[in-house]
Parts: sequence; C-alpha cells; structure tokens
Amino acid sequence: SDVPYVNTQINDHTGLSKAPSATCQTIPDVDEACVNRLLQVGKRTGTWSIFNQCQTLVNDIIASCSKDAKSTGYPSIDPDYSPRNQ
Repeated sequence: SDVPYVNTQINDHTGLSKAPSATCQTIPDVDEACVNRLLQVGKRTGTWSIFNQCQTLVNDIIASCSKDAKSTGYPSIDPDYSPRNQ
C-alpha cells in the first residue's frame, strides 16, 4: 500500500520471483519453515505507517526466524504473530 493508515495484509506473491526484474537473496541462519509459517497469506497486518509496512514485516519475520535470534538484537515473535497496530 502507498497510502498511510490504510489496513494491510500479507498478499500472495507466488511467481513474482521469476519475473525478469526480480532479485532474490539467500539469508543465512534463518529457518525457512519458520518464515513460511509466519507468512500467512491474507493475514491482516495492521494499518500502514512508517513503523508498520512491508520492510518492517520482513525484518520482524527474519529476526524472529533467525536460528540465533539473540544475535539479531530483535525480540522473537511467536508463531501466532499478531502485528502492531492491528
């Protein structure tokens, strides 16, 4: 979303990684099953703001799924993750 304070959710991006302009990056020491568990398509993620948007969601999930979460400096979120501002 590009409009502040609208409701957001996790959308299905299946196939977009195969687009010619797409880039992918492997992030070491992150539990892929954990990431997939937290990426629940359709899950509401609260209202859009500079503190709650695509990049913050991704950073929170990566930090929570790090195999060494203590080293990230971020608190872990549980599998029943409920985003802020929801």
